[in-house]
Amino acid sequence: MTDQIPRLPNEKSSWLDDLKRPVWDFYLWCKTVDERIRATGAAITGGLADLAAEVADIVSSLTTVTECWSFFIPYVENDTIIILPKAPFGGTITNFITDADSGTCTARVRIEGVNAGAANNSVSTTEVDTAYTTDNEFDVNETVDVVISSNSSCQGMRGQITYTRSLL
Repeated sequence: MTDQIPRLPNEKSSWLDDLKRPVWDFYLWCKTVDERIRATGAAITGGLADLAAEVADIVSSLTTVTECWSFFIPYVENDTIIILPKAPFGGTITNFITDADSGTCTARVRIEGVNAGAANNSVSTTEVDTAYTTDNEFDVNETVDVVISSNSSCQGMRGQITYTRSLL
């Protein structure tokens, strides 16, 4: 069997190949597995659990994505900044990264008005990357915001909230 992506008659190579490649590779892998199962018959029975685990890992890796929201505040004030007024999907916040051009303040991510993660970010000219491992899941229709406090002439604040979500 060829490793070439099938094409329609007269179809030229295009950027679509980049989109087709993972699907085509997965198809080839499935076809190989199917051929091995048919060739070995009952002898593969002991390996079916391993095969099922491998397929589950592949499917899981194809159905979860990591994305982020980012924001910039030129002139910082003590305030609540709504990042996501009504989440169209659920997810898990994994990191909150902040820094600023000058000054300092404190920033805290909240989900539905409840503090997410275990700590505030002390915003300054030094980048801070805080991992969120507790109280970090948001559901459909929930609000995600950032509370800014203890502002001391902070300007040019940048923030990034990284999260994972399921595509299924």
